[in-house]
Amino acid sequence: MARGSSSLGSGGGAYSAGKVEMQGGTGMVDSRGKSILNKKYFVTSAAELDYAPKIEGYLPTNITHNRINDSAYEQNITYEGQSNTSDVITSIEGVKGNIEMFCGFETIPIERHPRISKLTKDFGGYFTPTGDVKFPSTYTPVEAGGLAGGKPKDNPMFGVISYKEATLILRHTYFVEEIDANIWDTTGKVVEILPKGIPVPKGELDVNGNEIKRKFMMQAPSINRQGNAWQVVQEYVILNAKAVADGLYAAGILPADA
Repeated sequence: MARGSSSLGSGGGAYSAGKVEMQGGTGMVDSRGKSILNKKYFVTSAAELDYAPKIEGYLPTNITHNRINDSAYEQNITYEGQSNTSDVITSIEGVKGNIEMFCGFETIPIERHPRISKLTKDFGGYFTPTGDVKFPSTYTPVEAGGLAGGKPKDNPMFGVISYKEATLILRHTYFVEEIDANIWDTTGKVVEILPKGIPVPKGELDVNGNEIKRKFMMQAPSINRQGNAWQVVQEYVILNAKAVADGLYAAGILPADA
């Protein structure tokens, strides 16, 4: 099995010296939303067996051949469409390549809530000597003007020791002809912006109602040869909603070709 590509012809009856397209080609859309073409070629030159005719909007991802006789071969080439689709987000204008989004939740101790000071004030909570937050079974609501009034009520925060926070991984897949020499330096670095066209989710609000800007840690990229191009897969992991202290993580920059 070999992979390869060239700028020979243009698909759909493509012809070059020693290579003619045959009938029987097929097409499909796979589970990722990718358009797949399977082409057959009659080849009379062994030198052509590792090369694929160019088809606009597609890259060759697999090339095989069967020998017909001493001077003829049947060559089979699989092409993959380079469309902006994915199984999570179908298309975002201006984004290079595909985006996949993986969401979940994690349990966070209530002490780390970005508005814990307001919660303790509003619901009568307090910090113990060991640093834990406790809330009484009842509380007296704070009325306008900051005065406590009215009858005590059941405290919705009583017994609460944790809260749920959304987790998010953004996977950006794109193709380039040449790899950025500094792409490996992104690993473990933190950025506040995402590649062009990818929206940044709104951050949590702090105790004063101001947005806490999201920060993302970049994972080690995955790089694979795909025909005459390189496929780059870069993941961005959203960090905790509470502000990340400057210097806790090294600041990074996005890959130049993302």
